[in-house]
Amino acid sequence: MGIIIKFLIKNIKEKKLRTFLIIFSITLSTALFFASNALSTTLTDMLIKEMRTQIGSAEIIIYSNELSPTPYVDPKPAENLGNKLEYVIGTIELTGYYKASTDDILNINILGYDYGELQKMNPIHLISSQNLEPFTGRKIIISETFAEKYKLELGSPMDLEIQGTKQRFRVSAIAASKGLLKENDRNIPVIIPRETIASLAKARGKSFLLYIKTAEGENIPEILNELSALYNRYTVREFFSEEEILQQLSMIRTPFLLITLLVLFMSIFIIYTSFKVITMERLPVIGTFRSIGATKKMTSGVLLLESILYGIIGGVSGCVLGIGVLYGMAAVIANDPYMQIDVSIKFTFGQLRQALTLAIVLSSLSALLPVLKISKIPVKDIVLNNIEKKYKKKKWKLYFGIGFLSGALILPPIIPHSIAFIINAILMIAVFVALIYLIPYLSKVFICLFEKIYIFFFGNIGVLGAKNLRENKSILNNISLLTIGIASIIMINSVNYSMNIEVLDAYKELNYDIQFYIYGMDRRFEQVIKSTPGIAASYGIYGSYDNILVKESGQSLGYVQGIDVSRFLDFYDYDIEPELLKKLDTGRYILLTYAQGKNME
Repeated sequence: MGIIIKFLIKNIKEKKLRTFLIIFSITLSTALFFASNALSTTLTDMLIKEMRTQIGSAEIIIYSNELSPTPYVDPKPAENLGNKLEYVIGTIELTGYYKASTDDILNINILGYDYGELQKMNPIHLISSQNLEPFTGRKIIISETFAEKYKLELGSPMDLEIQGTKQRFRVSAIAASKGLLKENDRNIPVIIPRETIASLAKARGKSFLLYIKTAEGENIPEILNELSALYNRYTVREFFSEEEILQQLSMIRTPFLLITLLVLFMSIFIIYTSFKVITMERLPVIGTFRSIGATKKMTSGVLLLESILYGIIGGVSGCVLGIGVLYGMAAVIANDPYMQIDVSIKFTFGQLRQALTLAIVLSSLSALLPVLKISKIPVKDIVLNNIEKKYKKKKWKLYFGIGFLSGALILPPIIPHSIAFIINAILMIAVFVALIYLIPYLSKVFICLFEKIYIFFFGNIGVLGAKNLRENKSILNNISLLTIGIASIIMINSVNYSMNIEVLDAYKELNYDIQFYIYGMDRRFEQVIKSTPGIAASYGIYGSYDNILVKESGQSLGYVQGIDVSRFLDFYDYDIEPELLKKLDTGRYILLTYAQGKNME
């Protein structure tokens, strides 16, 4: 056994290029699998950390909805739960405008807090302060970034336009630009005493939002049920759930999973074809070992041990590479203009173990069939070199190839949306299997064509060169691998190009130049926009909601928007009959796209 293993190691060292190809394919598959698998964990952790910067230790939020009697939430019913809750903190949030210069008007997110409660729920780090406590009256806390950018210091006056009136505040503290005061392109937060904002909003002693933290040891679902009963006309929810986040992230993970699936298939093919060559090369030596007493299990076990060794090396290197790939994926997503969150990665030991297991299983199973085939050859035939097989043409491969290819072309448009991802992933693999099955037949067609062409340019040598390609398994495998690689590149580029075209086509239907969102926008701000030089017209969206569940069908509407039927078509170039829009405005009607209507059936 020791001699066989030494021989195995010697062969691995000698065939460096082939060894590199096998290990590289396993490494790449493992890295992509690990990164795709850990992406959900990483993004969930990043999003939760970002949410925590806004809500601190709070677990439950209560706010008004369209069924609520008022936009305000009374904290007293929640406070009646007593020791079951660690705190109930009410806040008021408004939108204001700060005129930084003649042409620069900033949208400010005004956060109304009691300073002591804020420090309990979500502490801010003060860099400097001046007469901050008691935090009452016309005091304001701003971020260090905002102060430096607009040359504001402690005691500096700061005029904000709030609900149509100008209000002057004094900078009482400058805090680090993180947590609640973290700025980005869409958010410039400041903190003002809650009662001051409440008086400006004519809501003294009231709150727009309640943040709640349960006492240690309390069951959050039970507390949610109790609060829902107390606030039955308000929205009571856990601030975030990992299930909801994972559902939102599924659209991000899907493309990576498809690419991983594709690379896994290519790796299987590379390892399988490589071991077919390896087993044929080792056949004389295997025959020698078998003739001096080595068993089939022993020789087959050594070959499988070699494949497992490849799997371990490729798996370990794949995990290391996967961590780098995961960080790169997280960085790209985090730096998206709509995300703008801090980059960090998180993965579990279980995910590393899964990736390493995949590498070993991938390598050993891909090598299993060639090893089993070679073990069935009798020792006598190996010693006498009587191993040539009469190759029988397998017509079933042609039929299966045509069937797989036809299915991949016909089925995608007609399969139900609910199982589209699974079926399309299977069909994608079926396409590549079809290519492998059809390559020999397509090669024959091209060989016949090139034979006729080569004779005019290269004479008999060209014809012999073309004929040498016939039934040459090694060359056919290389052609198949090259075809799969080129097809993969074309597929990825086609998807990218198609998505770009779809996005551009969507924008072609928009009859406006600029779109933006501001929390709490009102008609006053819309008037400011309309009066800005260079603005011909503006149109405000009348509320929009995501992922609305339709009870009758169990399906959900991705996006629902309220419209002004008299002005909608001035800004959106949609093919909608005017009669439908008129009817939409006569009652509780909803207008669906054709695709949405089909999904509801």
